[in-house]
This record gives sequence, C-alpha cells and structure tokens, in this order.
Amino acid sequence: MCRFVIEPLYGRIGERIRNARKRARLTQESLARGIGRTRDSLASIEAARQRVQVHTLYQIAALLGLAVADLLPPAEAAALVCAGLARCARRR
Repeated sequence: MCRFVIEPLYGRIGERIRNARKRARLTQESLARGIGRTRDSLASIEAARQRVQVHTLYQIAALLGLAVADLLPPAEAAALVCAGLARCARRR
C-alpha cells in the first residue's frame, strides 16, 4: 500500500477532529474520556500518528454533535487519495 498517499487523508481527518473539538470547547482529556480512550490516543489521532477507526469516528462525531461527514475532508481530497492509490497499483 502506498502509505504516502493515505497519510495526508488521516492528517486532514485529525485536523478536522481537533478543530471541531476546539469549537466545542472540549479538552483532549474530556473528549478522550467520552470515547473511552486516553488523551494520548486522541492526541495521536489528531496528529495522524494513529489512524482513527470508523466506530471511533462515529463516537467522536456524536459527542461533538456532528455528522461523521463533518469530520471527513471534502470529496476532492478523497478523489486525490483514490487517484494516488490507482497509480500505486499500476506500479506493482
């Protein structure tokens, strides 16, 4: 798998989670506690050092009063990832 293609996607998701958390005036500690994670785990998700699992994304969205789609980057970003993955597959 072409890691360099996927990582920016998780970076954008983490950034959107962080921005939404701050808008909600929640600390990493309080949001992490609400989803049953540690503050370090949430910090890693926000910094894209750890990939967020789908069920965790749903939990975060619910606690922030958002739809999961609000935490995902625009479709254009996903299209870039898909195009990058297709290029990687052709190289194999």
